[in-house]
Amino acid sequence: EKGSGMDHSHSQTRPADILVPSWSIGKPAACDVTVVNPLNPSLILGASSTVGYSAAEKEVVKMTKNGPKCTELGWECIPLAVETYGGWGEKAQEMFIRTSR
Repeated sequence: EKGSGMDHSHSQTRPADILVPSWSIGKPAACDVTVVNPLNPSLILGASSTVGYSAAEKEVVKMTKNGPKCTELGWECIPLAVETYGGWGEKAQEMFIRTSR
């Protein structure tokens, strides 16, 4: 559908696992879920000294990958990063708090 971000020009990308059609002032939110293991060799050093390090790193990766496409579509990009031991990223926590109100 033209103007909704659902036209064929964007059919090759998928910036959202969950699309919330009316998130903020009528603007959709693209929620991209990712699960990360803090024991991953590329993350373990930071994760060993900083709580939530792995989720925060994955949030940055998701924002870098999907942020520009979401902006182009007029969507808010919200990475939902969770660590395998249960810790959620800051952006996910913010979304949960906002949703619970």
